[in-house]
Amino acid sequence: IETLPVGIAERYAERDVHLHAVDSSNRRLAALQRIRHVRAAVSPDRLDQAAAIIDLLALEAADRRSAGSFDRPALLLLIGDLTQLGRRLRDSSYASTLDSLRVVATSGDVGVNVVGVASRASDSCGLADVVGSIFLGSVSTFADAGDHDVDRPGASGAGRGRCRWSVTDQVVQLAAPSVPAAPTLGTGPTR
Repeated sequence: IETLPVGIAERYAERDVHLHAVDSSNRRLAALQRIRHVRAAVSPDRLDQAAAIIDLLALEAADRRSAGSFDRPALLLLIGDLTQLGRRLRDSSYASTLDSLRVVATSGDVGVNVVGVASRASDSCGLADVVGSIFLGSVSTFADAGDHDVDRPGASGAGRGRCRWSVTDQVVQLAAPSVPAAPTLGTGPTR
């Protein structure tokens, strides 16, 4: 979840992709605020704001679908902890927002997407059952791995931003911050 905004910011123009985030990490929220592509980033502690973002994206997806217009910026909702957010929504007056979240999760065809992190498919607010693909990061137990036809824990790949994609069963690198090339001999600063 940390590498995607960095990769998007480095590879896409601000007019082409707009990011929204719900994350409990103050460090990640602060980092997101520095990325021009980010339109809103809130903590799940502000459930009213989190629900408003999700409901707004669901309305946008419905509008795009009815208008048949797809020449708008891609929208991406990042959720740092689906388990926590789902529990808070279910236990509040914002329970209907879970339906909006499922709308967002099934709107990739109109340029509205969600990336959420859950430690188990059963904790994904039902999204694991409705999305076309799942990116499986490191898993901690054989039971977790078995839920996704992975032979052994950690088999999904290693390294930041790496995971196994359910569609092709290949290890993929979602995004990685660019690292400046190290100077080669003779190309360093001159005095």
